[in-house]
Amino acid sequence: MISSGCAMKMLGPCLAQSEQEAAALILRELDLYRGRTPVFLIPVDCHNLVRWTYDLGARDCELHSCQVNVGDYSRSVASACLHTFQKRG
Repeated sequence: MISSGCAMKMLGPCLAQSEQEAAALILRELDLYRGRTPVFLIPVDCHNLVRWTYDLGARDCELHSCQVNVGDYSRSVASACLHTFQKRG
């Protein structure tokens, strides 16, 4: 997991083999930024990971209709890919 502690306080990008691995990485980073409000992007098809973050107190700040452009949207990805979007200057 890559994270930025600068003004954006953003977690990601990250690629985990499972939602459980992604949760462990997120938890470690949240502990690192204890007392702050970091932003991270969870794929909506990772239902358990989304529910887990809500249980921790996460809130939606935006929803991306398509987080990964793999060309063939009918294929599912068997991993948890947490993306980071940065504003261009």
